[in-house]
Amino acid sequence: MTNNAVSFQNSHPTSEKYLTNRDICRMLQVSPRPLQKWRDEKIIPFSRLKGKILYRKPDIAAWLATMTE
Repeated sequence: MTNNAVSFQNSHPTSEKYLTNRDICRMLQVSPRPLQKWRDEKIIPFSRLKGKILYRKPDIAAWLATMTE
């Protein structure tokens, strides 16, 4: 998979691909602290699932597209 991304999938056909904090840090080449700040300031889209922070891959792709415009 490209960008060292990890996907979590169930066998359910509507399951989506998610990235972890580690995946996003590697992808954007930032430490966890700026990522936390972006979440706190609602700059980067994320979801919380059972206390775990996850990022929907399509949301991150769209967010990155807006950042490069």
